[in-house]
Amino acid sequence: MMKMRTLKKWTIYGVGLAASVAMIAMSSSRISSQKLKVKSYWVPKAKYIKAFSLEFDNAISDFFWMRLTLTYGERNFEKKATEKDWKYLVALTDLVTDLDPKFQIPYIFAGAVLTWQGDMPKDAERILLKGLKARPDDWLIPFYLGFVNFYFIGDTLKGAEYLSMAARKPGAPSYVPLLAARLRSRAGDIRTAINFLEGLLATIKDERTRKPILKRLKALRDIYMLESAVRVFKSKFNRLPRSIIELKMYGLIDSIPTEPYGGYYYIDQKTGRVWSSTDLGKKKHKSKSI
Repeated sequence: MMKMRTLKKWTIYGVGLAASVAMIAMSSSRISSQKLKVKSYWVPKAKYIKAFSLEFDNAISDFFWMRLTLTYGERNFEKKATEKDWKYLVALTDLVTDLDPKFQIPYIFAGAVLTWQGDMPKDAERILLKGLKARPDDWLIPFYLGFVNFYFIGDTLKGAEYLSMAARKPGAPSYVPLLAARLRSRAGDIRTAINFLEGLLATIKDERTRKPILKRLKALRDIYMLESAVRVFKSKFNRLPRSIIELKMYGLIDSIPTEPYGGYYYIDQKTGRVWSSTDLGKKKHKSKSI
């Protein structure tokens, strides 16, 4: 009788594994159609995989995570990716986190890549909220939720709340509660955004993921430095400088910084604020004197 039970158990496992392998093969077959220049965006539903996978959810999750990284790792993906490509990555990230909710890296991918490069902060937020439930002791999940809400969605108060939550988690760095307090007291301040990006970079090792953040950080530091010089100029001469060149002429800056998105910085003559001609990479610029 015991042998029959064992045999039955392994038969069920075998059927489940076979079904899972078949589903993976079907997915792989559809995706391999890319080689024929016919791109497929088909992603199976997690509930159907779970119905057959038995105890193999994590292994299947690893397969689809590999599929995601191979897709994102294609040469010049960011330059040639369409909205469909990014939605495909969102669907894969959803599937991976549904099959293996405790797998941390896909949540970081959502917070760091789907936001910066995919311009999909709402999808990133939704995926990170799954991580908040699945990884209750992980400070990085609420930290990224705070970043997404503050920087991309524009909800500073909610961002501060998530940062405060992150600060209470085990292993949270000492700068997290300070950043939460700064966010509450100085919403929209450039210095706060700089601090946030510096903290974010400390959590990311992958150079490709760091690149757009470093570019934005460079631009924000430039603007912070230029606006500080504008304030000094105004206090000395009781007027706004006519251009950034004038700041250099009067020795308030050593050199005119290069705008990292291919544009230039300019001074708003009504407010004294410094802006980027590309809106920090969001639009193309037209030639104009600085």
